[in-house]
Amino acid sequence: MIQLGTIDLDPGRRRLRVRGEIVSLSARAFDVLELLLEAGGAVVAKEELFRRVWPGLVVEENNLQVHISAIRKALGKDRDLIQTVSKQGYRFMVEYVVDPTGNKARDISSASPIVQTNLSVPVSEMIGREHAVEDIVGMLGSKKIVTLTGPGGIGKTRLSLEVGHRLIPLFPGGIWLAELGSLADPLLVGGIVGNALGVNIDNRASSHQAIVEAIGNKRLLLVMDNCEHLIGAVAALVEFVARSAPNVRILATSREPLGADGEHVYAVPPLDVGDPDALPDPDHPGAACNLADSSAVALFLTRMRALTSDVPTDVHSLRLVSAICGQLDGIPLAIEIAAARAPMLGIEQLSARLDDRFRLLMDSRRTAMPRHRTLKAALDWSFDLLNAAEQAVLCTFGVFAGGFTLDAALAISPPGMPPLVAIGTVTSLVHKSLVVVDVGAAGARYRLLETTRSYAAQRLQERGEWDAVARRHLVFFAALLHTAVSDPGPERRESQLAFYRRELDNLRAAIEWAFHDGREIALGISLTVRTTPLMYDLLLVEECAVLAERALREIARSGEGAADDETVLLAVKAAAIGFTEGPTEEVAALWKRVLQHATQTGDAILEMRANWGLWNQKVYAGEPGASLQFAHARETPVANSPYVVAFRLHGLRMLGTSLHFLGDQRGAQVHLEQMVAHYDKDVHYVKSVGARIDHAYASRITLARVLWLQGLFDQAEALNARNVAEIEDAAYPLLACYALLDAAIPLALMRGQWELARQHGRELDKRLATIRLPIWEVCAACFAEMAAIGSGEGLLHLPLLANKLERMRQRHYLTHLSMIQGFMAEQLGAHERPLEGLGVIEEALAASEQREDRWCLPELGRVHGELLLKCAGPHAAEQAEQSFRRAMELANDQGALFWSLRTATSLGRLLHDQGRSSAASDLLGDVLGRFTQGFDTAEYRAARSLLAGWR
Repeated sequence: MIQLGTIDLDPGRRRLRVRGEIVSLSARAFDVLELLLEAGGAVVAKEELFRRVWPGLVVEENNLQVHISAIRKALGKDRDLIQTVSKQGYRFMVEYVVDPTGNKARDISSASPIVQTNLSVPVSEMIGREHAVEDIVGMLGSKKIVTLTGPGGIGKTRLSLEVGHRLIPLFPGGIWLAELGSLADPLLVGGIVGNALGVNIDNRASSHQAIVEAIGNKRLLLVMDNCEHLIGAVAALVEFVARSAPNVRILATSREPLGADGEHVYAVPPLDVGDPDALPDPDHPGAACNLADSSAVALFLTRMRALTSDVPTDVHSLRLVSAICGQLDGIPLAIEIAAARAPMLGIEQLSARLDDRFRLLMDSRRTAMPRHRTLKAALDWSFDLLNAAEQAVLCTFGVFAGGFTLDAALAISPPGMPPLVAIGTVTSLVHKSLVVVDVGAAGARYRLLETTRSYAAQRLQERGEWDAVARRHLVFFAALLHTAVSDPGPERRESQLAFYRRELDNLRAAIEWAFHDGREIALGISLTVRTTPLMYDLLLVEECAVLAERALREIARSGEGAADDETVLLAVKAAAIGFTEGPTEEVAALWKRVLQHATQTGDAILEMRANWGLWNQKVYAGEPGASLQFAHARETPVANSPYVVAFRLHGLRMLGTSLHFLGDQRGAQVHLEQMVAHYDKDVHYVKSVGARIDHAYASRITLARVLWLQGLFDQAEALNARNVAEIEDAAYPLLACYALLDAAIPLALMRGQWELARQHGRELDKRLATIRLPIWEVCAACFAEMAAIGSGEGLLHLPLLANKLERMRQRHYLTHLSMIQGFMAEQLGAHERPLEGLGVIEEALAASEQREDRWCLPELGRVHGELLLKCAGPHAAEQAEQSFRRAMELANDQGALFWSLRTATSLGRLLHDQGRSSAASDLLGDVLGRFTQGFDTAEYRAARSLLAGWR
């Protein structure tokens, strides 16, 4: 809401009041006034007004002047508040606005804050839907579920976006769009909605509850677009969310009602086509204006004007346009298709040809669905205007999923058609607006609008040519990936991946067709072998695992596929399910099969890759001792390999990481620093799954933890700050998440910097939402609960942490388990539940020893001692002191000065409370004396202050 004196502007309701009276303004005049008011007295350039109010259109200056005049008229005696700035633009004279009492009105700077939303910004004006928008906005004021229904092309999606933008000020929790049009699996509806809301859904069975928990009491609007093919799943989700989240509103679009309990249906009407025959005198001066006021005619003229400046405005032509729109039933998409033909045919010929064609179709198909009497008819008509070559080529394009290159178009063109003819035909289809061309830095890329693509696919099926064209499509993409450079180097790898990302939909479609009914098993396997590593590098790990598993089943069933192909698929599957299902024994078994094949064939690269996979599985499973053998294998590679130096450097990272988790911080530092000092990603790049990782950057992430544990606080903070600062520059998003998950957040938690941990956690959640990695998602959720508990919300979040910790165990991702258990046990003690805490810590101590996950053992021992004291048993002090001293000894052996400082503080307090102040001072003073840096950190200063109080 913007209020200035006697002027009251409500952007949400698109309403203007002047001196208490509602004043009518056209949509564009309202937009102009809103922009001027938002500028707060600054000049708004004419070019900016044109860009914002008429996006993508060429507009004469007099159009703007007309709207400025309308605004001045609406303001009445305050008309002079709109000032024309010569040769620049316009400004609203804020400083001269007064309220009804004569006092100067407040500034505009207190406008409502911007609410987050993922709604796209419409690139063209919505025409003829103002009343519909008002009706839907009104319904959402009292109804929890509103579904916009109507045939394809009626404008449901566009209308939902407009409603969403109008309602932004009224939903502080945001307006969130979940696009379901490309989704095929009903089980994934929750995941798509979760992604739209920023929720990481790691369990499909609980997706509804996870969404509701994320929404909570927020007042937000969820827009679910294109639900018709997933009605059952959408209805179940919508009902659950509406029932469980008190302040949510849901706006859905579908060709039919969802059938959900509490749903209110709004049938989107066609555009107003007017009635040219209702005018008694076509030559009347106002006849043309009356016709042009029809929303359907206005849409037709607007779309035609975007293609040509020769747009007729005489009464006769407008009557013909009105008749055309009437024959198209006021369906926006059909009108736009017809308008695209108008510059080529002219209004007269368009009307003549359209009349006969559509009258015949509509008369002969009265029982068809409305969209079949309109959109299909429009497309039939457009199709019949094409010559035989154009028809044949357009039909072949129905096989493409998503966009395509000219090379791909030529590859699937009808047999015998010369390339030059095919190129000319594609160009012709572009000119006739049946094919859209997008020209970017990567060159031209073609696509069909979805309705046109569906129509072309149907025609291709009717011609009996689908399988033949689909085979050519498969052969083209199999050859395309076969000729790709298998080891292009880091820079070319990025551009190669960007290219293939654009082709993913086509690759999926080709693989699906190949395997369906066993049509082309060998080619399907070959294409999958080349596609899945790309998917893995693009972090589509869940889909990657599914495709690899399917191809492996086909190999087992048919006997097709070479041993090398099977090994690649085994490696991809192992790497992918390691991130989805977790570092399970199945992952280890798969990597062992890969290693066996590598050993038999003498493939050094594959052997390295398998050792890496086996090492990673053990590290992620929290078994650093078992990981050492694979790290040593990487450090001493196969002789005579051109990658000897690279192998050894990778081995240094593996050894350093394993030693860190084993508790040897001094050894870890030596290995990691050597790796960082000598590794050059451009020189030591090695082809493998996950080859996009900059291993020096990854080593620095672990090194920051190692330095902190050793009490080298200044070095650790500087290195961690550098790692975080470089997150935005990390070419591989996996590394950005790794930097946050493995160092930035754990270090903030260890230091008690709860708000910083939350800040890093929000950044991590944002990134994980785009590259779904379930094992990291559950760990990030645990860290978020730890930060909340540390901030003083323990009673609420302790049960949530326990729940999420169990989910992390189910994913078998145990890298940070001991740290989280130690924190949870200590917090249970702090909240008067020491016995529960003692159970947690004793379980953690036993598991850490069993798995050789010793990096956190000193801290677990310290917490164990603190909990013994809280339990106040008969020998509590004696037992606690024993725990503290064991922890001190272990911390000293590990070179973990940070743990030594914490434990010395706890033990020192115990000794001081027992009257042994001298021993307490000597103990803590000795530990503090070992520090060479970090004197300004909170941990050091707190201990120094405690020591001063004892002396």
